[in-house]
Amino acid sequence: MPNIERRTLLCAIAAAFVAAAGRAAAAGAEPVRWKIPLAPLPTVAGVLTRLPGSGNKLALTVDDGASVPVVGAFAQFCRDSGTRLTFFRHRYSPVVVGQRTRAAATG
Repeated sequence: MPNIERRTLLCAIAAAFVAAAGRAAAAGAEPVRWKIPLAPLPTVAGVLTRLPGSGNKLALTVDDGASVPVVGAFAQFCRDSGTRLTFFRHRYSPVVVGQRTRAAATG
C-alpha cells in the first residue's frame, strides 16, 4: 500500500460519512436525536490562577503531525522559550509497528 497522508485519509473518511448521511436523509430515514445538554456546564467561580492539586507541572499534548515546517516551528519555540517538549515518532516507532503487526496476525 502506498504511503497515504493522514489528513488525506481523514478527509476521505469525512466525505464518506457526509455522503452516507445525505443518502440516509434522501431515503427518508429518521433523523438521529443526540442527547446534548442544552444548558451550559457550571463554571468555576472567579479567576483560575493555578491548576488543581499540589504539583506545579503541566503536561500538554500537541499533535504536530508529519509536517517538517510545523515540527521545526515547535523546535524553534522550544529554543526561544526554554520549553521542554517530547516528540514521538509513532509513524516509525518499532513498538507501534510491532503491535500493529501482532494485531494484524491475530486478526
